[in-house]
Amino acid sequence: MKIFFFDLDGTLLVSSRFSSSRKEEEPVKDEISPSSLNGLNRLRAMGHKVVLNTGRALGYVPKEIAELPLWDGKICGSTYVEYKGELLEHHPLSKAVLEQVVRWGEQKKVCVILEGERESFSVGGDLPSAREMLKRRELPAITKVTFCCEPALVEQKDFPQLRVVHFKSYAEGILSGFDKSVGMKKIMELEGLKREDLWAFGDSENDRDMLLFAGNAVCMPGAPADFDHFVRYRCKKEDGVPEALEKFFFAEQGLPE
Repeated sequence: MKIFFFDLDGTLLVSSRFSSSRKEEEPVKDEISPSSLNGLNRLRAMGHKVVLNTGRALGYVPKEIAELPLWDGKICGSTYVEYKGELLEHHPLSKAVLEQVVRWGEQKKVCVILEGERESFSVGGDLPSAREMLKRRELPAITKVTFCCEPALVEQKDFPQLRVVHFKSYAEGILSGFDKSVGMKKIMELEGLKREDLWAFGDSENDRDMLLFAGNAVCMPGAPADFDHFVRYRCKKEDGVPEALEKFFFAEQGLPE
């Protein structure tokens, strides 16, 4: 048995313009392609496990994706880990951290999204007010924050309790000490497997730890160039998951041991 960990945005979730099944009159949208869905279901039929490993908080994952019956587990925002119906990790941000983030956004006049397991809020955005959320007697479980600004504005020293990750046009923050590999290790140990039994698919900077931890790493074509130093394969197509699964699993030669 192998366990497959899939990033969502830019990996599984791609523009429908790349889908061969899309009709010309249909609007373009981000979706998991039918080819990817078929591939994941084929993996499960072969006895392997399929886990969503997304940087999004659970409540920020589209409901139609979160509720797909093909997931054996979900790792959301690195600090929420469920597997086979059991909650393995659950570490919401503290009120003190949330207050610091909200205050920073207000002072900088920057939109900040606070992603939760069920609800999400924002500073200066279209979501319900994060400032009003902080007045609640019981706070919702917020596991990730997204800073919608020039990433250089978000300095690690300003948020000592967060792990700040910079992207091209924004930055993210999760609880310090966590990354996408933490839940993978937990699930691996639970199943009594080794790192060579893990496959990981990703496309961006916050996938680095996940890809480095897995014994078999696959990146999408737009992933950082230095990923080539440690991934097993860089996909050539935008919808790369079906391409890689066909290459390593569904071709006549099967999976290399």
